Amino acid sequence: MSLTHRVGLLAGAATLALTGVGLAESRDAGSEALAEIAKLRTELAELKSKQGDSWLTEQRASEIRALVQDVLADADTRASLQSSGMTAGYDRGFFLASPDGNFRLRVEGQIQFRYILNYRDLSSDGINDRWTSGFENSRTKLTFSGNIVDPSWTYRVQGNFSRASTDFSGTGEVPDGMGGTETVTFNGSNNNGGSFTLEDAWLQKDFDNGMYVRFGQYKPPFLREELVNSKRQLLVDRSLVNQRYNQGYSQGVSLGFESDMFRGEAMFSDGIGDNNAWGPSYANSGWNTRSTEWAVTARAEFLVAGNWRQFDEFTSFNGESFGLLIGGAMNWQRPEFGTADNDEGQALSATVDASAKFGGANLYGAFVWFNPDIGDDFNNDRNELAIVVQGGFFIVPDTFEIFARYEWADPDTDEKDLNVLTVGANWYLTKSQSAKFTVDVGFSLEDFDSFYASPSVGWLQGFNETQIVARAQFQLLF
Repeated sequence: MSLTHRVGLLAGAATLALTGVGLAESRDAGSEALAEIAKLRTELAELKSKQGDSWLTEQRASEIRALVQDVLADADTRASLQSSGMTAGYDRGFFLASPDGNFRLRVEGQIQFRYILNYRDLSSDGINDRWTSGFENSRTKLTFSGNIVDPSWTYRVQGNFSRASTDFSGTGEVPDGMGGTETVTFNGSNNNGGSFTLEDAWLQKDFDNGMYVRFGQYKPPFLREELVNSKRQLLVDRSLVNQRYNQGYSQGVSLGFESDMFRGEAMFSDGIGDNNAWGPSYANSGWNTRSTEWAVTARAEFLVAGNWRQFDEFTSFNGESFGLLIGGAMNWQRPEFGTADNDEGQALSATVDASAKFGGANLYGAFVWFNPDIGDDFNNDRNELAIVVQGGFFIVPDTFEIFARYEWADPDTDEKDLNVLTVGANWYLTKSQSAKFTVDVGFSLEDFDSFYASPSVGWLQGFNETQIVARAQFQLLF
Protein backbone atom coordinates (compact mmCIF):
# COMPACT_ATOMS: atom_id res chain seq x y z
CA MET A 1 0.00 0.00 0.00
CA SER A 2 1.32 3.43 -0.90
CA LEU A 3 2.05 6.13 1.58
CA THR A 4 -0.78 8.24 0.16
CA HIS A 5 -3.34 5.48 0.71
CA ARG A 6 -2.05 4.82 4.19
CA VAL A 7 -2.19 8.44 5.14
CA GLY A 8 -5.72 8.59 3.78
CA LEU A 9 -6.86 5.60 5.83
CA LEU A 10 -5.25 7.05 8.90
CA ALA A 11 -7.03 10.36 8.41
CA GLY A 12 -10.33 8.60 7.82
CA ALA A 13 -9.92 6.43 10.84
CA ALA A 14 -9.03 9.42 12.95
CA THR A 15 -12.12 11.22 11.79
CA LEU A 16 -14.39 8.27 12.56
CA ALA A 17 -12.72 7.83 15.92
CA LEU A 18 -13.17 11.46 16.84
CA THR A 19 -16.77 11.31 15.74
CA GLY A 20 -17.26 8.20 17.90
CA VAL A 21 -15.72 9.98 20.83
CA GLY A 22 -18.07 12.88 20.37
CA LEU A 23 -21.12 10.56 20.37
CA ALA A 24 -20.00 8.07 23.00
CA GLU A 25 -21.52 8.37 26.38
CA SER A 26 -19.25 6.05 28.23
CA ARG A 27 -15.70 6.46 29.43
CA ASP A 28 -14.72 3.01 28.03
CA ALA A 29 -15.73 3.87 24.48
CA GLY A 30 -13.65 7.06 24.61
CA SER A 31 -10.64 5.22 25.95
CA GLU A 32 -10.77 2.67 23.13
CA ALA A 33 -10.93 5.42 20.52
CA LEU A 34 -7.96 7.23 22.02
CA ALA A 35 -5.99 4.01 22.05
CA GLU A 36 -6.75 3.45 18.37
CA ILE A 37 -5.57 6.95 17.51
CA ALA A 38 -2.34 6.41 19.36
CA LYS A 39 -1.79 3.21 17.40
CA LEU A 40 -2.34 4.95 14.08
CA ARG A 41 0.11 7.72 15.04
CA THR A 42 2.74 5.10 15.77
CA GLU A 43 2.26 3.48 12.33
CA LEU A 44 2.44 6.86 10.59
CA ALA A 45 5.72 7.68 12.34
CA GLU A 46 7.16 4.36 11.19
CA LEU A 47 6.14 4.99 7.56
CA LYS A 48 7.70 8.46 7.58
CA SER A 49 10.93 7.10 8.96
CA LYS A 50 11.11 4.36 6.30
CA GLN A 51 10.17 6.14 3.03
CA GLY A 52 8.26 9.34 3.50
CA ASP A 53 11.13 11.85 3.51
CA SER A 54 13.05 10.24 0.64
CA TRP A 55 9.94 9.96 -1.51
CA LEU A 56 9.08 13.64 -1.08
CA THR A 57 12.69 14.73 -1.76
CA GLU A 58 12.94 12.74 -5.01
CA GLN A 59 9.65 14.12 -6.30
CA ARG A 60 10.70 17.67 -5.59
CA ALA A 61 14.07 17.17 -7.25
CA SER A 62 12.42 15.67 -10.33
CA GLU A 63 10.00 18.55 -10.60
CA ILE A 64 12.80 21.12 -10.19
CA ARG A 65 14.90 19.42 -12.85
CA ALA A 66 11.99 19.48 -15.30
CA LEU A 67 11.33 23.15 -14.56
CA VAL A 68 14.99 24.09 -15.12
CA GLN A 69 15.06 22.21 -18.42
CA ASP A 70 11.94 24.03 -19.62
CA VAL A 71 13.43 27.41 -18.70
CA LEU A 72 16.71 26.66 -20.47
CA ALA A 73 14.91 25.47 -23.61
CA ASP A 74 12.84 28.65 -23.68
CA ALA A 75 15.97 30.78 -23.19
CA ASP A 76 17.71 29.01 -26.08
CA THR A 77 14.73 29.74 -28.31
CA ARG A 78 14.68 33.41 -27.36
CA ALA A 79 18.47 33.79 -27.75
CA SER A 80 18.70 32.01 -31.09
CA LEU A 81 19.71 35.28 -32.84
CA GLN A 82 22.54 35.85 -30.38
CA SER A 83 23.69 32.23 -30.40
CA SER A 84 24.00 32.35 -34.19
CA GLY A 85 26.49 35.23 -33.89
CA MET A 86 24.26 37.84 -35.55
CA THR A 87 25.38 41.38 -34.74
CA ALA A 88 23.40 44.60 -34.58
CA GLY A 89 24.12 48.20 -33.71
CA TYR A 90 24.59 51.70 -35.08
CA ASP A 91 27.30 52.72 -37.55
CA ARG A 92 26.19 55.83 -39.47
CA GLY A 93 22.83 54.01 -39.51
CA PHE A 94 21.21 51.02 -37.78
CA PHE A 95 22.50 47.68 -39.04
CA LEU A 96 22.15 43.91 -38.87
CA ALA A 97 25.01 41.64 -39.94
CA SER A 98 25.87 37.95 -40.08
CA PRO A 99 28.78 36.75 -37.88
CA ASP A 100 31.09 36.33 -40.89
CA GLY A 101 30.21 39.76 -42.32
CA ASN A 102 29.01 38.31 -45.63
CA PHE A 103 25.51 39.69 -45.19
CA ARG A 104 24.87 43.18 -43.89
CA LEU A 105 21.88 45.54 -43.95
CA ARG A 106 22.09 49.18 -42.89
CA VAL A 107 19.00 51.38 -42.62
CA GLU A 108 19.34 55.17 -42.74
CA GLY A 109 16.91 58.07 -42.79
CA GLN A 110 17.07 61.74 -43.70
CA ILE A 111 14.65 64.56 -42.88
CA GLN A 112 15.05 68.14 -44.08
CA PHE A 113 12.39 70.57 -42.92
CA ARG A 114 12.63 73.97 -44.61
CA TYR A 115 11.17 77.48 -44.61
CA ILE A 116 11.63 79.66 -47.71
CA LEU A 117 10.91 83.35 -48.21
CA ASN A 118 11.15 84.71 -51.77
CA TYR A 119 10.95 88.33 -52.87
CA ARG A 120 10.63 89.24 -56.57
CA ASP A 121 9.28 91.97 -58.83
CA LEU A 122 6.34 90.84 -60.94
CA SER A 123 6.30 93.81 -63.31
CA SER A 124 8.93 95.72 -65.21
CA ASP A 125 8.08 98.97 -63.41
CA GLY A 126 8.64 97.37 -60.01
CA ILE A 127 5.21 98.36 -58.69
CA ASN A 128 3.82 94.88 -58.06
CA ASP A 129 6.41 93.51 -55.65
CA ARG A 130 5.63 89.98 -54.57
CA TRP A 131 6.51 88.04 -51.42
CA THR A 132 6.10 84.27 -51.42
CA SER A 133 6.84 82.09 -48.39
CA GLY A 134 6.06 78.77 -46.80
CA PHE A 135 7.22 75.56 -45.12
CA GLU A 136 7.98 72.22 -46.72
CA ASN A 137 9.51 68.83 -46.05
CA SER A 138 12.18 69.25 -48.66
CA ARG A 139 13.53 65.72 -48.34
CA THR A 140 12.28 62.69 -46.44
CA LYS A 141 14.40 59.71 -47.44
CA LEU A 142 14.90 56.08 -46.46
CA THR A 143 18.02 54.20 -47.52
CA PHE A 144 18.83 50.48 -47.38
CA SER A 145 22.42 49.48 -48.12
CA GLY A 146 24.99 46.83 -47.32
CA ASN A 147 26.45 43.71 -48.84
CA ILE A 148 25.27 40.21 -49.79
CA VAL A 149 27.07 36.90 -50.39
CA ASP A 150 30.36 38.52 -49.34
CA PRO A 151 31.65 42.08 -48.71
CA SER A 152 32.58 42.50 -52.38
CA TRP A 153 28.91 42.54 -53.44
CA THR A 154 27.37 45.82 -52.27
CA TYR A 155 23.96 47.35 -52.89
CA ARG A 156 21.93 50.48 -52.25
CA VAL A 157 18.19 51.15 -52.47
CA GLN A 158 16.94 54.65 -51.66
CA GLY A 159 13.56 56.32 -51.92
CA ASN A 160 12.27 59.81 -51.22
CA PHE A 161 8.82 61.00 -50.21
CA SER A 162 8.64 63.64 -52.90
CA ARG A 163 7.54 67.23 -52.49
CA ALA A 164 5.46 69.30 -54.90
CA SER A 165 6.87 72.67 -55.85
CA THR A 166 5.82 75.16 -58.52
CA ASP A 167 5.58 78.84 -59.36
CA PHE A 168 2.33 80.75 -58.92
CA SER A 169 2.00 83.15 -61.82
CA GLY A 170 3.86 84.67 -64.75
CA THR A 171 5.62 83.52 -67.91
CA GLY A 172 9.17 82.49 -68.58
CA GLU A 173 11.63 80.42 -70.56
CA VAL A 174 12.17 76.79 -69.56
CA PRO A 175 14.15 73.92 -71.13
CA ASP A 176 12.29 72.19 -73.95
CA GLY A 177 14.02 68.81 -73.53
CA MET A 178 16.24 69.25 -76.61
CA GLY A 179 18.75 71.73 -75.28
CA GLY A 180 16.67 74.78 -76.14
CA THR A 181 13.93 76.69 -74.33
CA GLU A 182 10.28 77.46 -74.76
CA THR A 183 7.95 80.11 -73.32
CA VAL A 184 5.43 78.78 -70.81
CA THR A 185 2.81 80.33 -68.53
CA PHE A 186 2.79 79.51 -64.82
CA ASN A 187 -0.31 79.70 -62.65
CA GLY A 188 -1.35 79.07 -59.07
CA SER A 189 -2.22 75.38 -59.32
CA ASN A 190 -2.42 73.48 -56.05
CA ASN A 191 0.13 70.65 -55.75
CA ASN A 192 0.23 67.58 -53.57
CA GLY A 193 3.43 65.73 -52.73
CA GLY A 194 4.30 62.73 -50.62
CA SER A 195 4.58 59.96 -53.18
CA PHE A 196 7.47 57.56 -52.56
CA THR A 197 9.92 57.88 -55.46
CA LEU A 198 12.74 55.45 -56.17
CA GLU A 199 16.14 57.13 -56.45
CA ASP A 200 19.09 54.76 -56.02
CA ALA A 201 18.69 51.09 -56.90
CA TRP A 202 22.03 49.51 -57.77
CA LEU A 203 24.29 46.51 -57.22
CA GLN A 204 28.09 46.66 -57.32
CA LYS A 205 30.82 44.04 -57.53
CA ASP A 206 34.28 45.01 -56.21
CA PHE A 207 37.43 43.22 -57.36
CA ASP A 208 40.73 42.80 -55.52
CA ASN A 209 42.62 45.03 -57.96
CA GLY A 210 40.53 48.13 -57.19
CA MET A 211 38.18 47.68 -60.14
CA TYR A 212 34.41 47.50 -59.76
CA VAL A 213 31.30 47.08 -61.90
CA ARG A 214 28.03 48.80 -61.00
CA PHE A 215 24.63 48.49 -62.64
CA GLY A 216 21.13 49.73 -61.95
CA GLN A 217 19.80 53.24 -61.31
CA TYR A 218 22.06 55.94 -59.86
CA LYS A 219 23.64 59.30 -60.66
CA PRO A 220 26.12 59.20 -63.56
CA PRO A 221 29.61 60.46 -62.59
CA PHE A 222 29.45 64.08 -63.73
CA LEU A 223 29.02 67.15 -61.49
CA ARG A 224 30.75 66.73 -58.13
CA GLU A 225 28.24 68.98 -56.37
CA GLU A 226 25.45 66.59 -57.38
CA LEU A 227 27.49 63.52 -56.39
CA VAL A 228 27.95 64.83 -52.84
CA ASN A 229 24.88 63.65 -50.94
CA SER A 230 22.16 66.22 -50.20
CA LYS A 231 22.65 65.58 -46.48
CA ARG A 232 26.32 66.64 -46.70
CA GLN A 233 26.01 69.99 -48.49
CA LEU A 234 27.49 73.20 -47.14
CA LEU A 235 24.49 75.45 -47.82
CA VAL A 236 20.78 74.74 -47.47
CA ASP A 237 20.80 73.25 -50.97
CA ARG A 238 22.88 72.91 -54.10
CA SER A 239 23.62 75.83 -56.41
CA LEU A 240 21.53 77.12 -59.31
CA VAL A 241 24.40 76.13 -61.61
CA ASN A 242 24.01 72.58 -60.38
CA GLN A 243 20.22 72.74 -60.75
CA ARG A 244 20.56 73.56 -64.46
CA TYR A 245 23.41 71.23 -65.45
CA ASN A 246 23.20 68.32 -62.99
CA GLN A 247 23.00 64.73 -64.18
CA GLY A 248 19.95 63.51 -62.25
CA TYR A 249 19.30 59.75 -62.11
CA SER A 250 19.75 57.33 -64.97
CA GLN A 251 19.81 53.60 -65.63
CA GLY A 252 22.94 51.95 -66.95
CA VAL A 253 26.16 50.13 -66.22
CA SER A 254 29.57 51.52 -65.28
CA LEU A 255 33.15 50.37 -64.81
CA GLY A 256 35.25 52.04 -62.14
CA PHE A 257 38.63 51.99 -60.46
CA GLU A 258 39.91 53.34 -57.14
CA SER A 259 43.39 53.46 -55.64
CA ASP A 260 44.99 55.48 -52.86
CA MET A 261 45.40 58.57 -55.04
CA PHE A 262 43.23 58.08 -58.13
CA ARG A 263 39.71 56.99 -58.95
CA GLY A 264 37.66 57.04 -62.11
CA GLU A 265 34.39 55.77 -63.49
CA ALA A 266 32.84 55.47 -66.97
CA MET A 267 29.12 54.82 -67.48
CA PHE A 268 26.97 53.84 -70.44
CA SER A 269 23.38 54.85 -69.75
CA ASP A 270 19.99 56.03 -70.93
CA GLY A 271 21.18 59.63 -70.64
CA ILE A 272 21.53 62.30 -68.00
CA GLY A 273 19.08 65.04 -67.16
CA ASP A 274 16.47 65.88 -64.57
CA ASN A 275 14.11 68.31 -66.31
CA ASN A 276 17.01 70.74 -66.58
CA ALA A 277 19.22 71.91 -69.46
CA TRP A 278 19.59 68.30 -70.58
CA GLY A 279 15.85 67.76 -70.75
CA PRO A 280 13.77 65.24 -68.81
CA SER A 281 14.98 61.99 -67.34
CA TYR A 282 12.69 59.42 -65.85
CA ALA A 283 13.70 57.64 -62.67
CA ASN A 284 12.88 53.94 -62.73
CA SER A 285 11.64 54.24 -66.32
CA GLY A 286 11.09 51.49 -68.85
CA TRP A 287 13.62 50.83 -71.60
CA ASN A 288 11.31 52.21 -74.30
CA THR A 289 10.38 55.47 -72.53
CA ARG A 290 13.78 57.13 -72.40
CA SER A 291 14.48 60.54 -73.96
CA THR A 292 18.03 59.66 -75.10
CA GLU A 293 19.30 57.10 -77.58
CA TRP A 294 22.58 56.63 -75.73
CA ALA A 295 24.91 58.45 -73.37
CA VAL A 296 28.50 58.06 -72.19
CA THR A 297 29.66 59.73 -68.98
CA ALA A 298 33.13 59.57 -67.46
CA ARG A 299 34.79 61.17 -64.44
CA ALA A 300 38.31 61.08 -63.00
CA GLU A 301 39.58 62.41 -59.64
CA PHE A 302 43.08 62.86 -58.27
CA LEU A 303 43.62 62.93 -54.50
CA VAL A 304 46.53 65.31 -53.93
CA ALA A 305 46.30 65.15 -50.13
CA GLY A 306 44.06 63.68 -47.47
CA ASN A 307 41.78 60.64 -47.80
CA TRP A 308 38.74 59.82 -49.90
CA ARG A 309 36.27 59.83 -47.03
CA GLN A 310 37.04 63.48 -46.28
CA PHE A 311 35.43 64.44 -49.56
CA ASP A 312 32.10 62.76 -48.91
CA GLU A 313 31.06 66.21 -47.65
CA PHE A 314 32.02 69.86 -48.21
CA THR A 315 32.44 70.85 -44.55
CA SER A 316 35.85 70.50 -42.88
CA PHE A 317 35.65 70.08 -39.10
CA ASN A 318 38.39 71.35 -36.79
CA GLY A 319 41.32 69.00 -36.39
CA GLU A 320 40.81 67.40 -39.78
CA SER A 321 43.97 66.96 -41.82
CA PHE A 322 44.61 68.98 -44.98
CA GLY A 323 42.97 67.55 -48.08
CA LEU A 324 42.94 68.50 -51.75
CA LEU A 325 40.90 66.84 -54.49
CA ILE A 326 40.95 67.73 -58.21
CA GLY A 327 38.41 66.25 -60.60
CA GLY A 328 36.97 66.46 -64.06
CA ALA A 329 34.17 64.84 -66.08
CA MET A 330 32.47 64.79 -69.47
CA ASN A 331 29.17 63.63 -70.93
CA TRP A 332 28.23 62.92 -74.52
CA GLN A 333 24.73 61.86 -75.49
CA ARG A 334 22.31 61.76 -78.41
CA PRO A 335 18.69 62.80 -77.83
CA GLU A 336 15.84 60.56 -78.94
CA PHE A 337 13.98 62.54 -81.63
CA GLY A 338 11.81 59.81 -83.07
CA THR A 339 12.34 60.81 -86.73
CA ALA A 340 15.19 60.11 -89.12
CA ASP A 341 15.41 63.76 -90.19
CA ASN A 342 16.42 64.93 -86.74
CA ASP A 343 18.87 62.26 -85.66
CA GLU A 344 22.06 64.28 -86.15
CA GLY A 345 21.95 66.22 -82.89
CA GLN A 346 24.06 65.62 -79.83
CA ALA A 347 24.72 67.22 -76.47
CA LEU A 348 28.18 67.62 -74.96
CA SER A 349 29.25 68.83 -71.57
CA ALA A 350 32.39 68.99 -69.46
CA THR A 351 33.38 70.13 -65.99
CA VAL A 352 36.49 70.59 -63.86
CA ASP A 353 36.46 71.15 -60.11
CA ALA A 354 38.64 71.33 -57.01
CA SER A 355 37.90 70.82 -53.31
CA ALA A 356 40.15 71.75 -50.40
CA LYS A 357 39.93 70.99 -46.65
CA PHE A 358 41.91 73.00 -44.10
CA GLY A 359 40.82 71.55 -40.76
CA GLY A 360 38.11 74.05 -39.84
CA ALA A 361 37.74 75.70 -43.26
CA ASN A 362 36.79 74.51 -46.73
CA LEU A 363 36.82 75.74 -50.33
CA TYR A 364 35.21 74.40 -53.51
CA GLY A 365 35.06 75.63 -57.09
CA ALA A 366 33.74 74.24 -60.38
CA PHE A 367 33.57 75.24 -64.03
CA VAL A 368 30.89 73.85 -66.40
CA TRP A 369 30.64 73.93 -70.20
CA PHE A 370 27.48 72.83 -72.00
CA ASN A 371 27.04 72.52 -75.76
CA PRO A 372 23.60 71.45 -77.03
CA ASP A 373 24.12 70.91 -80.77
CA ILE A 374 20.73 69.72 -81.94
CA GLY A 375 21.36 69.94 -85.67
CA ASP A 376 20.86 72.52 -88.42
CA ASP A 377 17.09 72.28 -88.34
CA PHE A 378 17.03 73.56 -84.78
CA ASN A 379 19.76 76.22 -85.13
CA ASN A 380 20.53 75.61 -81.49
CA ASP A 381 24.31 75.17 -81.35
CA ARG A 382 25.59 77.30 -78.45
CA ASN A 383 28.12 77.24 -75.64
CA GLU A 384 26.81 77.77 -72.12
CA LEU A 385 29.41 78.53 -69.43
CA ALA A 386 29.02 78.51 -65.65
CA ILE A 387 31.13 78.94 -62.52
CA VAL A 388 30.38 78.24 -58.86
CA VAL A 389 32.69 79.00 -55.94
CA GLN A 390 31.89 78.42 -52.28
CA GLY A 391 33.67 78.20 -48.95
CA GLY A 392 33.17 78.25 -45.22
CA PHE A 393 35.00 78.23 -41.90
CA PHE A 394 34.17 77.64 -38.22
CA ILE A 395 34.09 80.68 -35.98
CA VAL A 396 33.16 78.39 -33.06
CA PRO A 397 35.06 75.10 -33.42
CA ASP A 398 32.88 72.24 -34.72
CA THR A 399 29.72 74.17 -33.78
CA PHE A 400 29.14 77.41 -35.69
CA GLU A 401 30.21 77.75 -39.32
CA ILE A 402 29.73 80.67 -41.72
CA PHE A 403 29.84 80.34 -45.49
CA ALA A 404 29.38 82.12 -48.82
CA ARG A 405 28.78 81.06 -52.42
CA TYR A 406 29.00 82.92 -55.72
CA GLU A 407 27.46 81.73 -58.99
CA TRP A 408 27.78 83.01 -62.52
CA ALA A 409 26.51 81.57 -65.80
CA ASP A 410 26.25 82.71 -69.42
CA PRO A 411 23.45 80.97 -71.40
CA ASP A 412 24.88 82.20 -74.75
CA THR A 413 21.41 83.43 -75.73
CA ASP A 414 19.38 86.60 -75.31
CA GLU A 415 18.68 85.67 -71.69
CA LYS A 416 20.59 87.53 -69.00
CA ASP A 417 23.57 86.06 -67.18
CA LEU A 418 23.15 84.40 -63.83
CA ASN A 419 24.81 86.46 -61.09
CA VAL A 420 23.95 85.35 -57.54
CA LEU A 421 25.61 85.65 -54.13
CA THR A 422 24.49 83.59 -51.11
CA VAL A 423 25.72 83.91 -47.51
CA GLY A 424 24.70 82.06 -44.36
CA ALA A 425 25.65 79.91 -41.40
CA ASN A 426 25.46 76.36 -40.00
CA TRP A 427 24.86 75.42 -36.39
CA TYR A 428 25.94 71.82 -35.72
CA LEU A 429 24.32 70.19 -32.68
CA THR A 430 26.92 67.41 -32.88
CA LYS A 431 30.27 67.14 -34.65
CA SER A 432 28.57 65.63 -37.70
CA GLN A 433 25.80 66.26 -40.19
CA SER A 434 23.32 64.26 -38.06
CA ALA A 435 21.60 67.29 -36.57
CA LYS A 436 22.19 70.80 -37.85
CA PHE A 437 20.37 74.06 -38.42
CA THR A 438 21.19 76.12 -41.53
CA VAL A 439 20.14 79.61 -42.62
CA ASP A 440 21.18 81.47 -45.76
CA VAL A 441 20.15 84.43 -47.91
CA GLY A 442 20.68 84.67 -51.67
CA PHE A 443 20.79 87.91 -53.69
CA SER A 444 20.63 88.32 -57.44
CA LEU A 445 23.33 90.89 -58.11
CA GLU A 446 21.59 91.83 -61.35
CA ASP A 447 18.14 91.13 -62.77
CA PHE A 448 17.32 87.47 -62.27
CA ASP A 449 16.40 85.70 -65.51
CA SER A 450 13.71 83.02 -65.41
CA PHE A 451 16.02 80.90 -67.56
CA TYR A 452 17.69 79.79 -64.28
CA ALA A 453 14.61 79.60 -62.06
CA SER A 454 14.42 76.55 -59.78
CA PRO A 455 11.53 76.54 -57.27
CA SER A 456 12.90 73.48 -55.48
CA VAL A 457 15.77 75.61 -54.11
CA GLY A 458 13.73 78.81 -53.69
CA TRP A 459 14.28 80.75 -56.94
CA LEU A 460 11.01 81.41 -58.80
CA GLN A 461 9.88 82.56 -62.22
CA GLY A 462 9.55 86.34 -62.51
CA PHE A 463 9.93 89.19 -64.95
CA ASN A 464 13.71 89.46 -64.97
CA GLU A 465 13.87 91.72 -61.95
CA THR A 466 15.53 91.64 -58.54
CA GLN A 467 15.05 88.47 -56.53
CA ILE A 468 16.01 87.64 -52.94
CA VAL A 469 15.69 84.21 -51.33
CA ALA A 470 15.94 83.53 -47.58
CA ARG A 471 15.99 79.91 -46.38
CA ALA A 472 16.09 78.16 -43.01
CA GLN A 473 16.42 74.41 -42.63
CA PHE A 474 16.75 71.79 -39.90
CA GLN A 475 18.29 68.46 -40.86
CA LEU A 476 18.06 65.20 -38.95
CA LEU A 477 19.82 61.98 -39.94
CA PHE A 478 19.12 58.64 -38.33
